[in-house]
Amino acid sequence: MKISIILGVKVTRPNSMPEAEASEYVEDQLKVRKGKLVAMDIKLADDGFVELHPHYDSVIRIRRITGYLSEVKNFNPAKQDEAAARVVHE
Repeated sequence: MKISIILGVKVTRPNSMPEAEASEYVEDQLKVRKGKLVAMDIKLADDGFVELHPHYDSVIRIRRITGYLSEVKNFNPAKQDEAAARVVHE
């Protein structure tokens, strides 16, 4: 098995599979959930089919900043700046 980084995704693939072919599978998976794919295992089944095992980042960060309860990506620019300037207390 070869391990490589393709389009920012850690890919484990069979030694016999060219990187160009693995790249096509990664591109297809990125269309499904853009930006959420973190790793993918590619295996060749005994019947000759290719098995894809994608691993997605399923963590969604939600913040409450002065009255807003939402994902940070949905904040307006001023609220995004406010969230970035927040001090983390431990």
